[in-house]
Amino acid sequence: MKCQTNRFTEFLRNKKYSEQTIRLYLNELEKIDIVDFKSAKDLDVFINSTVNNAKNQGLTKSHIDSLRAGLHQLFLMSFGITIKEYRSQNNSKDFIELLLDDFFNYSTNFKSQTISTAMAEKSHIRTFLNYIGFDASYDFSQMKIEDIIDFINTCYTSLKESTKGRYITSIRNFFRFLDYKNINVSKEILDLPLVTPNWKGRMVPIVLSKEEQSKLRNHFDQQNGIGLRNYLIISLMMDYGLKCAEIPAITIDNIQWSTNDLIIRNTKNNNNRCIPLSKNTLTILERYILQFRNNNSNFLFTTINPRKIDLKMSTEEARRIIRATFRKENIKGYWKGTHALRRTAASNLFNNTNSFKIVSDILGHESIDSTTSYVRVDFELLRSITSPWPGYGGEVHD
Repeated sequence: MKCQTNRFTEFLRNKKYSEQTIRLYLNELEKIDIVDFKSAKDLDVFINSTVNNAKNQGLTKSHIDSLRAGLHQLFLMSFGITIKEYRSQNNSKDFIELLLDDFFNYSTNFKSQTISTAMAEKSHIRTFLNYIGFDASYDFSQMKIEDIIDFINTCYTSLKESTKGRYITSIRNFFRFLDYKNINVSKEILDLPLVTPNWKGRMVPIVLSKEEQSKLRNHFDQQNGIGLRNYLIISLMMDYGLKCAEIPAITIDNIQWSTNDLIIRNTKNNNNRCIPLSKNTLTILERYILQFRNNNSNFLFTTINPRKIDLKMSTEEARRIIRATFRKENIKGYWKGTHALRRTAASNLFNNTNSFKIVSDILGHESIDSTTSYVRVDFELLRSITSPWPGYGGEVHD
């Protein structure tokens, strides 16, 4: 204690305190058991406890003020920071953790992310918040694209592109979370598709080109029943991401004409989903039903197989229609099967809305993470929104 007292006395003298004030502080501190605290947190707890005990003992306000002031100077001597600054920093850290916990709950409960993915994103955002000096008064509405670019160029330069992409996706998701919480965020950040996700197998998902999509749409003669039926099948898969297995199960009752929606029932995750249909799709559906569809069946797409009593098309028959059209239009590639239509739909929807949540809902995914493996970002569209993203050098790398 004597060594600590001598050191404290010298510290106060260097701070130009009067000898009277130094004696006052020392007298108060001699009444308590002062040790050499190794942790700022421990000393902070000790100070709070000591001051509260003094109040409970009925000490006068002047004694309590002197005790508190002496302990605060002891804290400054021990850790080189005022206790006010320490508590301010500590409270900011607590506020960050509360926000991160809320972000984690949003990711797991609302977006249905896996716990491991949500934990990783939480860690990424902790680094981001510490970098920008976030505290309870921080105004996210003032943050610009350039601020995020500065953070990426400062903190992520040494990372692999695949890892960098995952970190940036976390930042994007965080700003979506802030918007969900009605926290004001710059619209330019919300509208920007920041970067391609970290694709499964580290491969960008392959989708149909604009030319190939056009070939498929123009292949069928829409003036006859079979041609219009097949056109609608491909359109529903390429525009709305329906699976081959879902096509045969669609009934007339699934079309909600009053709300312009298509209800897909008995899906993979046992949740019905509602798909908003365009006016053009509804018009073609109406013409197909009124002019060409077999009225003896409630199924929307009926088979041409006369042996089928209920006229329900099989999944394999729907798949053969797609494959035959690919073959006739010379659209080749082992990956260009029926699922290429679903990936194309996901990418077109994302690049028109910039929202994984919308695409995820339409595709019927339980987790937005599943949706990212379907989407290929249109970088030409990205360039029309803002300047090229750092690291791409103005070029698109497939």
